[in-house]
Amino acid sequence: MLLDKRVIDSLKTNCKGVFGNEDPLNWADITTVGLIKELGYREPPVNIFDVNLLKKRNVLRASTKKHLPVFGKLSIEENGFVIEINQNNLIKWIRYNLAHEVAHTFFFDINTWPPRRLTSLRSSNEP
Repeated sequence: MLLDKRVIDSLKTNCKGVFGNEDPLNWADITTVGLIKELGYREPPVNIFDVNLLKKRNVLRASTKKHLPVFGKLSIEENGFVIEINQNNLIKWIRYNLAHEVAHTFFFDINTWPPRRLTSLRSSNEP
């Protein structure tokens, strides 16, 4: 999906309104550094299996599933998130996919019940 200028401008406005920064990568860097310090790590890598990290992002449970048709999946429940990871992945891919799904939680307001999406990458023309 190629993004036209209107969609890019909308994303920048959304990012600035939601994250206080129109560059999502810069926001991700700032957020990551803050989270690393908050959890008591001095530098990456962060132990993605750290229960405190998962609790901070309202991850209720994370598990592996044998016949999951995708690498990883984030679901929203009333009180937080559920993460499922394809059990057939190598351990390094399980770690990567868990980190990937946890990262998705940063695009939700976790102070609402259920968590509410802060912004969307879809243009107003998409379903």
